[in-house]
Amino acid sequence: MSLTLLVASSNQHKLREFNHIFAQLPLTLLPFTEHPSTHSLIVEEKENTFSENAIQKARLIAEKGQIITLADDSGLEVDALDGKPGVRSARFAHEHASDAENRLTLWTALSAKCPSSLPSNFFPARFRCVLAIVDPASPHTPHIFEGACEGHVTLTPSGTHGFGYDPMFTPLGAEQTFAELSLTQKMKLSHRGAALQRLIPWLQSYVLSHS
Repeated sequence: MSLTLLVASSNQHKLREFNHIFAQLPLTLLPFTEHPSTHSLIVEEKENTFSENAIQKARLIAEKGQIITLADDSGLEVDALDGKPGVRSARFAHEHASDAENRLTLWTALSAKCPSSLPSNFFPARFRCVLAIVDPASPHTPHIFEGACEGHVTLTPSGTHGFGYDPMFTPLGAEQTFAELSLTQKMKLSHRGAALQRLIPWLQSYVLSHS
């Protein structure tokens, strides 16, 4: 049996990472923008925590589409900026910012903290991911899976893969930024990879119980 899983995202980079991790599972991932009952929904991230945002998105789409739904809310937390950009990672520069604009805003904020910074300087940080699964049969009982990746942000971006802040973030113990790693390498280390691996046993059990 193949399970259709609605995804509360149209971000092609995230969808690619989901598909990479779920490749061996009997799943069909369907972005909410491609489902007739949910394609016109406006999905906003107005909450104060990753988990609240993920739950809100998953519940909205699951109830409207009547299909089990996966939502992701993720972000970068930089210690020197008291955890910012955090839940506003995708909107750090402004509400409809591009990845490049957000990286420039981060670079500017960190440069102000260390005006004489050299390329070798780095700022301790972490990527955090919260996944929420909501079954429309029980919309007020979300299932939460979390992952985090410690590392540091550099003021000298490097690499062409990935998205978001990937060119500025090097995971702990690695010598390359996320943007310099292959997708397989990145998913072994990343916050989203960790959260998705924790989700897999639950999904396998769900598929078996609904087959």
